[in-house]
Amino acid sequence: PLIVPITDGASDEEKERLKEEHMETMNEFIREQQFFSNRRYIGCNATMVIGSLLTDDKIVESMGMEWYIFLTSGLGKGIRDWEKAAKIMDSTTTPNPTSTTPVPPHYLENVLYGRRWMTTFLLRLMMKMDADGVEAPPCQAVLKEETECLLQAFLAKEANPSCSVIDMKNISKMVSDLFDCFNTLGNDKIRKMKWLSPVLSSCIQTNNVTIRTSVQILLTKMLQESSPNNGGTVENAVKQPITETSEYVDLR
Repeated sequence: PLIVPITDGASDEEKERLKEEHMETMNEFIREQQFFSNRRYIGCNATMVIGSLLTDDKIVESMGMEWYIFLTSGLGKGIRDWEKAAKIMDSTTTPNPTSTTPVPPHYLENVLYGRRWMTTFLLRLMMKMDADGVEAPPCQAVLKEETECLLQAFLAKEANPSCSVIDMKNISKMVSDLFDCFNTLGNDKIRKMKWLSPVLSSCIQTNNVTIRTSVQILLTKMLQESSPNNGGTVENAVKQPITETSEYVDLR
């Protein structure tokens, strides 16, 4: 949202028009916040309602897995929209510490709240679905997309020197819980997640010891599953980065 969309080969007039339209869209969004800031309450309350539904086994059984995946995917889109909104607000507005007016939750607070629920939904989905259910395209799509988004957010925060310790601790706990779940899954389920290996590889050099170790254990498990005759060679190759210096301690 902060980058002006420019089409390749556009003329100077076209670029200027796109820039003006982009700025007007940004300003319109900011003006809306003055009148509709309560929508942030709606976002967190909607998340709470989705959480109460998808953690009730009787309701999930009644609604079916299609609705479970639909609501999980919808929350994921909401999280990404809140992240974009937070970037716009943080780049254009300054807080007023002397104001006595109740302030709605920051978009990033909604992001954190949504991600905590999202982690719970993904864990329940992987643990409760059988191998055939996990292989279904809708299930694979939501698992892959939301896992990637969580890991991208984790790596972005880790690379940001201004990220707070509390923020880093929160997202590290979510990623660690997710990887712990992956490591407890049977080979029949892991085998269905062909997208998992490249996603995990992005975290192989993370500074968080707990997460890096979980990634290495899972990658070793997957490599041994696909190449059972490699013996200890694969395991040693995957474990080697563990000896690197770590910036973060175990935050769990």
